[in-house]
Amino acid sequence: MKQINQRGHLKSDDEFRLLLNRVDEIYADDGKKDEVEVLNKLMSDYENSKMSKLSD
Repeated sequence: MKQINQRGHLKSDDEFRLLLNRVDEIYADDGKKDEVEVLNKLMSDYENSKMSKLSD
């Protein structure tokens, strides 16, 4: 998780699932709201990147 955050992007579907599981664990914790937002952004960027590659 730390390496993904430092890198700033996801490299694989496995990393996507890892972040998705983390969000599922912490989304209800108000103290983790910032982390959830960062993880959601990383996942959204990854999905958008995959979609743009498919349309090429």
